[in-house]
Amino acid sequence: VSTKEVTSLTKRNSSSSSKRKSISKVLKCDSSDGEECSGSTHKRLHKGSNESDEGSIFEPRVDLRLEICDPDNIWSSATIVKVQKAETKKRGSSPPLHNVTIRYDGWGAEWDETLPFEGNERLERFGKYTKRLKCLVDLLPKRGKKCSTLWPCIVHARAPNPLVSLENYLLAEKFLREEPNVFIKPYGMNEKYLPQSIVSTSAHGGRWLNAARIRMWRNDLKSLDGKLSSSFHSAYKLAEEDDSVPDILTYGAFPPKAGSLIHGKYRAKPEGYPEEEEMNKDDGSSSISTNESAKSCNIPIVANPCPSNQLIYEPPATLPPAVKVDTSIYPLSNIKKSSKTGKWIAAFTKNGNEIILGCDFKTQTEAHNAIQAVTTKQSYPPKPLTIGTAKAQDMENLSLKTVVSLDLMQTSDTSKSGFSLHEWTVQHTKHKGYELEKFRAKFEELKKERELRAIEKGERKQKKRKLGK
Repeated sequence: VSTKEVTSLTKRNSSSSSKRKSISKVLKCDSSDGEECSGSTHKRLHKGSNESDEGSIFEPRVDLRLEICDPDNIWSSATIVKVQKAETKKRGSSPPLHNVTIRYDGWGAEWDETLPFEGNERLERFGKYTKRLKCLVDLLPKRGKKCSTLWPCIVHARAPNPLVSLENYLLAEKFLREEPNVFIKPYGMNEKYLPQSIVSTSAHGGRWLNAARIRMWRNDLKSLDGKLSSSFHSAYKLAEEDDSVPDILTYGAFPPKAGSLIHGKYRAKPEGYPEEEEMNKDDGSSSISTNESAKSCNIPIVANPCPSNQLIYEPPATLPPAVKVDTSIYPLSNIKKSSKTGKWIAAFTKNGNEIILGCDFKTQTEAHNAIQAVTTKQSYPPKPLTIGTAKAQDMENLSLKTVVSLDLMQTSDTSKSGFSLHEWTVQHTKHKGYELEKFRAKFEELKKERELRAIEKGERKQKKRKLGK
């Protein structure tokens, strides 16, 4: 080997080692949750930049906290639960891309989304748009007038996307304003400070509660009304020692009639958004009313609900389209749908052989009852069902998870899916309100009937007395 080749090789080795040292210095940083991150995703997740660096060697990791923007332009906090390599690059080119599975805070695995990680505008660093605030929540059951029902918690506040147009931003505000519930995480759940009744009814590390039950944080516990238990003080001490949530909830953060939309001082706004004149306005965080902002952006305004004496419920046009149910809604049941007749086939397995009981059942409930009658050797159910009752039982046994999975299977493009979680929540809340108003109207009618009957009885007694005299 000549001397020129030796010198060139030594220069290459020295330059490569210096590059490695410089890269290792650049890639190490401290994140908000005390872990390390690196590369272009550090630039985007920690500085809010969506630019991607093709020379980055950063790989996303499981349990990484971040934010995700849903199709309704609302930012939510989430966690990476799975990482997969999307494709393998050739040697000397940029590092391989990754697909990540993200789980929303407060939601189960059935709502997970899998999407590309690098250069994705729907992903952002944790804590840029959403807020996690310490607060007190009206959580405990009432145990007399002297006992307090408050408990220290962390509230997760979602926020509209300020990077979209003003019309879409106001529409996202409208979605949050119509959703009354927010996700909270009580302190002391793992330490068993909370009552077992609350822990058993919680899911995914917390629970969804109405924003009207959220209270401001108090540093002085003497100002609280009611007696505080020893478990409350232990949970309160955990909250004070929690440095991962430095911010606290102040008065008026969730204004009345604003639903889960947090006050404007906690969130970013797009260009052209009207400036706030009154910070503590009762009807929301915007200086202009909802109707005025909707008119300026041509957003349809929902009329006020009709009084209880004129209950007319019409399904709104925003409901998702119908989904064909071709799978069995009864677990561990051999029920299939015939592609030719469209009816249900009931079968069961015995000694390795599949025995068909019938292939002309109109509902899955009828097919399920036929299987149960044979396997349990008794009449099931005791009384024969009508078609209407069987269809009603089919709808009761159909879970929301099955509907969503079927909708995603029947829709090739998930971004154009007909199902919207926010729309479903809004319509579900409206239907509950309608049912409540309907019950109140019936109660008022019964009350009036009882009063009239009492008046009639009194008149009859007076007439008898007069006749007797």
